[in-house]
Amino acid sequence: MPAARSGWESDTGERDNPTYDNFRTNTPVTKTRKIASHRNRVLNREGRAICRTVYAHGNWSTRRIARIFGVSQCSIRRAIDNGYSPRDVVGEDYAHLKDPDFSKHFPPGATAPSQRHLTKRVTTDDEEEDSSDDEYIASSRVLQKRKGQEHESSLLVSVPAARPAKKPRHFFSPPPRSPTATRTKPHSPAKTHAPASSPTTLSTFLKSVNKVDLSAYYSLMSARNFTLKRIHIMGETWTDGMIKEAVKRCLCDADDEDERKTLTTFQALTLELEIRKLRSKSLIEIQGPSSLPIVKSTSNPTTLSAFLRDVVGFDLTVHRALLKDQGFDMDALRSMRQWKAEELREVLGRGLRQREEEAGGMCKLEILALELALRSGANPYPLLVRVSKRRGTWGDNERRPSLLDMTVRHGDFHLQCGTVKDIRYGIRGRQRRRRGRKW
Repeated sequence: MPAARSGWESDTGERDNPTYDNFRTNTPVTKTRKIASHRNRVLNREGRAICRTVYAHGNWSTRRIARIFGVSQCSIRRAIDNGYSPRDVVGEDYAHLKDPDFSKHFPPGATAPSQRHLTKRVTTDDEEEDSSDDEYIASSRVLQKRKGQEHESSLLVSVPAARPAKKPRHFFSPPPRSPTATRTKPHSPAKTHAPASSPTTLSTFLKSVNKVDLSAYYSLMSARNFTLKRIHIMGETWTDGMIKEAVKRCLCDADDEDERKTLTTFQALTLELEIRKLRSKSLIEIQGPSSLPIVKSTSNPTTLSAFLRDVVGFDLTVHRALLKDQGFDMDALRSMRQWKAEELREVLGRGLRQREEEAGGMCKLEILALELALRSGANPYPLLVRVSKRRGTWGDNERRPSLLDMTVRHGDFHLQCGTVKDIRYGIRGRQRRRRGRKW
């Protein structure tokens, strides 16, 4: 991407840029101007200089900066990465700052923007402040329900094994080493076993994807909001088909508004396998042509905030105002559950997609998560459980087989049982059928 010549500005339109007082008091800027044309960028030259200056010197994340500006995180990330064509001359940022307090409190030379940005990616948790911790906490809370607990809206199935199942390894904090782990007998060779280290940043995760280095696509995945927490949620709770669709649509398909290089077919398949490895091994995976999620929520939220709090594991409450402004209220979302996948993709993409000229919007991954939530909720309260067996299909008036004989077909039904007790009866279904009983 060519660099801009000295003194060149990509656009000269006036924008509602924040001052130092906005960052000092942590208050968003007041919007008084409206972008005249859809071709104009949401951040002008001064705004991009403010983003890079504040991000390089303070403890300001892209999410907090986006809140001050009143724009999306994608626009802030693109300004920090200098991802425009032609590129801004970063050395001239302070010349474009109209508020002298920025130069006073964020003096030049204290921390170089490129060094600060590189250090954050390598040594700290990627996007730790950009993504809310509620996403991972909400997903983990559902996965860690007790085995015998009854649920009305979701079901967690576990199977007793001959040997105790291994506990799922915590993704973000590896187990501490025991001080007596390396203690050995006299005159005996020391035996040390290095614990399997889990990646703690997005950069280290991309470097260890089945021994294939995908670190060159860090900028692409960051711009598409693929954070480490969201990748972990996808691996634990999403199905193989959902993961495949997310990788293909968000990281493989070309985007006219983004000139970054996308993944090849081999790299996409390798990344899918690595994400699927994050799935917990202590839960039953009901497999079929396309498996259902491990934990299927069939709750019916009554408010938009409750619905956005858990959209297939993602917390999208930050976009509540956007959905209300665009008319995507609960009534509209309920009616969209009956739509076809192509119709959902077109309407959600055109109505909520974040674009360079707009001050807000959702990225591809977030729109896909919303689409998957609406598609999976097309029939949230089924009356008939359809299953397939070696011979024929079981109907509503026939005896149902046990869970061990089932092959689940995604899209045909939602497996819904009231309690774990019902599952126990289902496992014993073969014995009950011999006695001529129905369960």
